Amino acid sequence: MILRRVIAHFRKQEWTAIGIDLVIVVVGVFIGIQVSNWNTARTDAARADGYLERLRDDLLTDVSELEARRIYWRSVAVYGATAAAFAESGALVDGSKWKTMLAFFQASQIWRFAPSEVAFRELTGAGELGLIRNARLRAELSQYYNDIDTRRRVGVYQFIPPYRESVRGATPMPVARHIIEHCHSQGPLNQRLLDCDAPIDEETAGAILDGYLARPGLVDQLRYWVTSLELVDQSALFDSRAAQDLAEEIARELKR
Repeated sequence: MILRRVIAHFRKQEWTAIGIDLVIVVVGVFIGIQVSNWNTARTDAARADGYLERLRDDLLTDVSELEARRIYWRSVAVYGATAAAFAESGALVDGSKWKTMLAFFQASQIWRFAPSEVAFRELTGAGELGLIRNARLRAELSQYYNDIDTRRRVGVYQFIPPYRESVRGATPMPVARHIIEHCHSQGPLNQRLLDCDAPIDEETAGAILDGYLARPGLVDQLRYWVTSLELVDQSALFDSRAAQDLAEEIARELKR
């Protein structure tokens, strides 16, 4: 329609009319581009908010899981410290050979951690990290997940200590099975170490303790594992605080 009008005006040499038509065309194109850009920006903003909400949920999940593991790891470390004390001084736990033997076994417990990172991996995998307009927030998210990935690759949260194999290899199967079934509460979101009744008498427990001490390297592995748990706990505290700070920053970003 506009093109036919321009041609008609051109044939009649109606230059003013031609100019008006061209202005109409240019303004129309400009408005169309602006509307398209506005729609794209609005869509991108909505997608960014969706990612941010999922990232916040993932980070809060990390906080919860890391804190649960810190409690668990500290319990394991306490058992390990009491077991090491017996190996070094002969001090029984509450004067009980069974409780001391249980401390050796419970010191071998592990609860590995992997971050909730589905949203971040989707965002980076699609090359859409730029949807998050806050450059500082983008950098902090990348740093958090890179740090977590590094700790995972070097085994901080996935390490299986040699002590675990040594002490369990020296524990009779019926006793180990009893501890696993009655002295440990295990679920996907929560694990706890429990006091439990002895399935054996003190003499049998003493014989098992003697076997622990006679096993080459077991006590050294125990000391190393307890020390390592302290470092794991420090890493978990650092990561938990970082995840909490990021979740709060995302919440502020969503309110803008």
